[in-house]
Amino acid sequence: MKALLINGHEKVSHAKGKLNHAFFTVAQNTLKTLGYETKRIIIDEGYDVEEAIQNIIWADVLIYQTPVFWFSIPGKFKTFIDRVFGAGRLRFFIPDSETMEYGTRGNLTDKSYMLTTTWNTPESVFNNKEAFLIKDKSADDVFLLFHMSNRYFGMKQLPSFGTFDIYHNPTITEDLKTYKEHLIKYIGQTNQSTK
Repeated sequence: MKALLINGHEKVSHAKGKLNHAFFTVAQNTLKTLGYETKRIIIDEGYDVEEAIQNIIWADVLIYQTPVFWFSIPGKFKTFIDRVFGAGRLRFFIPDSETMEYGTRGNLTDKSYMLTTTWNTPESVFNNKEAFLIKDKSADDVFLLFHMSNRYFGMKQLPSFGTFDIYHNPTITEDLKTYKEHLIKYIGQTNQSTK
């Protein structure tokens, strides 16, 4: 099995990327122990669009690691998606067919992806009818457009993982351990089901 790890962190004055790198490293090390061959893209270090397209085609599973900037992904990560998904669209789609429902022509149906996020937002505001800002929505609901973009190309969503309240009430050590268990449960399960 083959995994592509994409680190979407963008360095800014108050966030240098150490936390996202820690989760990224746990993913890479855990996948190797599960028998995966891995490749990585660290967006902030630059990338080649065609090579990124080929890596997506090569991979069985994609792991996206990203901080949450203003309830979305960082600008450089969005540019990566725009450039790579845009340039790869003719390879990521089944050719036009009038009989296919819109959004069902994705050609990457043999692939899965997982979204891993780091939030300043407290976890308690999600799925909470009393929360002022998010109003009974999950973290995945906040990332609906990201998930739709991956689903548009046919990829299957694996359960997401997030670490929350990273500035005021961090639980990083526990979350890194839980993340490893999460990967083993969902990515290891994917690997076992193909044997």
